[in-house]
Amino acid sequence: MGRLQAREIVFIVISSLVFLAVIYLVELVFMPNYWVKSAIKTGLIALIILLYSVLFKTSLKETLFFEKPHKPWILFLIVAGVIALSLLIFYIFKSQVDLGFIRESMLSKEMLSKRNAIIVYVYIVIVNSFFEEALFRGFLFGTFRRRGLKVLGYIIPNVLFSAYHVGIVVSWFNPFIFILCIAGLVGAGALLCFVTDRFGSIVASWVMHGSANLVINGIGAYLL
Repeated sequence: MGRLQAREIVFIVISSLVFLAVIYLVELVFMPNYWVKSAIKTGLIALIILLYSVLFKTSLKETLFFEKPHKPWILFLIVAGVIALSLLIFYIFKSQVDLGFIRESMLSKEMLSKRNAIIVYVYIVIVNSFFEEALFRGFLFGTFRRRGLKVLGYIIPNVLFSAYHVGIVVSWFNPFIFILCIAGLVGAGALLCFVTDRFGSIVASWVMHGSANLVINGIGAYLL
């Protein structure tokens, strides 16, 4: 375990800011269809991770923190609890969410329909969740963790994770619920970092993130 090099800090800062800037431009300015947005996002994440691996001479497995998780049966119990909690939160706050706007956003902005929804949802649950975890928990949290800066690993990736989602959900809720949503994203990010650290692998956060997406997209399917 070595110290975080100055050039690593520069790389993390610049790559994170570029990633957020591109995502905001795509989400709020250009607004292409879902598949174009996904291609831009996944391509940019893959580029950041590959560049880091080449520049700092680390294997992709190490950069992604992709290991076999410890005690997977405990992980699945936690996942079951996350699914139940997600459904409970939706039930409590659904009156505060603009369900009609979300439905219209999915139909027009995201170009979803009942015919392509299954393909999109499978992609979101498996592929999209992996790439997000690869960036925020594998690359960012994993790098800080390896360098003995775990506290920063709990802070910086989660702030970026929340900022990344702002452009996506900013118009879905009233201001109070939006603030709660951002706070919830920070908490969710911290939980994902915890399970990554506790189970020693990005696989743990990937499974949890995918399970949460499964619930969210199940609600989306209901709205369609």
